Amino acid sequence: MKPPVKPLSDCHVLVTPTSYGQNDLKLKSVLEAAVGKVTYNATGKPYDAAMLRDAIADVDGYIAGLDVIDASVLERAQQLKVVARYGVGVSNVDLDAAKQRGIAVTITPATNSKSVAELTIALMLNLLRPVFEASVNTRQGGWMRTKGFSLEGKTIGLVGFGAIGREVARRLEGFDCHVVAYDPYMDAA
Repeated sequence: MKPPVKPLSDCHVLVTPTSYGQNDLKLKSVLEAAVGKVTYNATGKPYDAAMLRDAIADVDGYIAGLDVIDASVLERAQQLKVVARYGVGVSNVDLDAAKQRGIAVTITPATNSKSVAELTIALMLNLLRPVFEASVNTRQGGWMRTKGFSLEGKTIGLVGFGAIGREVARRLEGFDCHVVAYDPYMDAA
């Protein structure tokens, strides 16, 4: 016989991504209204395994960032039912240990794809025109003359055409770029 299901209103959720709810406060308010207790990461950085072992003992649900979630952490998580990665990728999660303990591990595809695409474009622009280097030089009293290139009309190759790659391609349309992409799992559409 299965143990009774705990009401959501009695659950404790640990939230470690420091960006969680920063741009959408509704994420926090909806979560806080649904569960009994929410504990947020106040360190400003991902938890290492030692920090997480101390924080996870009475947690039922865990919205995880880039924390190290190894077997030693999952052993301490006696009530944990789900690890929901806030983003994509599970490389920091010991999936075998989670499976052995019956803990579901999920991801949230496209959560940060627009932000990552914008950062990608910013880095491309900085490569073409060294804005960061010029800014540092100006703050130090210099006025360096920079040479640059235009992004307009360039052919851009994207390796990977998932949610992030597609967002980068959409933004490059505004620069009148020709975009080519490779992805071994390319959707024909």
